[in-house]
Amino acid sequence: MAKFYRYLLFGSTALLLYCCGGTKEKASSDISNLLAGNWISKNYSDSLALCHSMKKLHGNCEELIFTPGSDTMWTINVGLEVYPLKITSNGEHSFRINKFNQDDFTDFTLSADGMLLSYDYKKFKEKYSFVKMPDIFAREELQNGWKAASTYFINQQLLAGDYDELGAQEPTTRKTFSFNADGSLQGMEEYTNYSICTGGDCSSMCDKDLINFTNGCNEEMFHWQFSNDTLTLFHVDQVNAADEFPVLEPGEVFMMMVRTE
Repeated sequence: MAKFYRYLLFGSTALLLYCCGGTKEKASSDISNLLAGNWISKNYSDSLALCHSMKKLHGNCEELIFTPGSDTMWTINVGLEVYPLKITSNGEHSFRINKFNQDDFTDFTLSADGMLLSYDYKKFKEKYSFVKMPDIFAREELQNGWKAASTYFINQQLLAGDYDELGAQEPTTRKTFSFNADGSLQGMEEYTNYSICTGGDCSSMCDKDLINFTNGCNEEMFHWQFSNDTLTLFHVDQVNAADEFPVLEPGEVFMMMVRTE
């Protein structure tokens, strides 16, 4: 009889552990369903709209990605590595990440309207927030099959829109251009796509904002400035030896255009 009770106790304990584990896993799944989508640093988002330049910003565009049913949060910095972190639910609208930063653990909280995700960086006594991105921005496919929104969001904030060429003598000869958030480009006869330099090697080539135009075969890089709805493109010149890593400086104006919408 004593042996029977020992087996009964062991079986009950195993069942309890299984149930607790299942509840924890379900809780993580529930919070990922609630957070599903892409979130971008609010400070970065606000600064981008204000500065209208990549070079005037400090730090990288930090993005958090959640997929329904997953217990993993993916973090990505534009131009830097993507890496996963395990999430643990703390409550109906919160979860915990261990070793997210220099704190031992970080508790994230979702706002009542579901549009702002925040945490306290305890070591530095600072609060950070992330804003929910529209699903339409989540198009850049990552190696894990998930989709990032950072590039499309940056394009939309900085350059996306329709433009008219400045300086044309006659309206009939004036060119029109469209920069789309997906990186496609209309009106530029030589090129069909553009990409804004957000980091990496291109960022170290020049201390000014750079943009790359391509048609799939050929490409050309320019310095760009945006002010009062006017986009100015400059040629760039390599000022060091041709066999060295390029150091670029802005040259003559290539084209000016004004945004119409």
